[in-house]
Amino acid sequence: MDGDNDQQGSEWTSNIASFRAELQKLHDEKETLFAKREKVSLRIRSLIASIKGQKSERNILTDSVKLAKEERDRLNALIREKITELKKLRAAMPPRPASNAGGRERKDNSPGFMRKQIDEMEQKIEHGLVSFEKEKELMKKIKDFKKKLEGARSAQGGWERIRALSKEVDELKKQADAHHKVIQDAAKDSQQKHEEVLTVSKEIDELKIEEKKLHEEFLAKKAEYMALADKVKGIVGAVPEERKEKAKEKKKHRESDEAAVKRSLARRREEVETKLSKGEKLTTEDLLILQSGE
Repeated sequence: MDGDNDQQGSEWTSNIASFRAELQKLHDEKETLFAKREKVSLRIRSLIASIKGQKSERNILTDSVKLAKEERDRLNALIREKITELKKLRAAMPPRPASNAGGRERKDNSPGFMRKQIDEMEQKIEHGLVSFEKEKELMKKIKDFKKKLEGARSAQGGWERIRALSKEVDELKKQADAHHKVIQDAAKDSQQKHEEVLTVSKEIDELKIEEKKLHEEFLAKKAEYMALADKVKGIVGAVPEERKEKAKEKKKHRESDEAAVKRSLARRREEVETKLSKGEKLTTEDLLILQSGE
């Protein structure tokens, strides 16, 4: 009988050792899947943080394009107003004085020449160096020269205004061109950021699929582990009477340890949830604590 008991005990011990080895193998596989899933999850969170920064930069560039367009359009509208004013001024200007063969204004059309002629004729009249008929002729010429001189002065002011306005238009065009370049550069950078966002978004989507697959594999392996653990418990429950007390004592210690671990985890989870509710930054350990409830 003792031999039978020893043989049964040996078989029992061998079976338990085999089951525990299989249980350990399942545990290791389960933890490996958990670690892989966590690695993917951390990568996803990192990419999400990155994409937020890229979107923020893209939005800043988009806003700068909008502002530059508004300023460019304002300048172009002002340029059109100035050009319209220029056209009106040029249309209202008298023909330019006749020029000589070299392209310069003829001497007898210059304000200096006309003033000199007026002075000379007035001096002749003042000193009585001309006859009455000649005086009338000179008076008429003086009147004509003064009229031309006044017209020349008016025309000179008009041409000066035209030159100033033309210069102003040129400067406004330079400013508009500068804003246009800002628009082109910012739009190019914004498009590049947008493409980067799309690339990262695609990677996130692919990683989420992988994360889901690993999670499902983890749950399946966990269920397999729990099923075998329950089977081992059943076998341990059939142990001969003399070994039950030892098993019971071990179970008591194990349950006590598990309860202590659960209490510790519960306290840590409560601390993490408090941090989360306050909007504080969570550490990797905090994230693992939250997920340990699975």
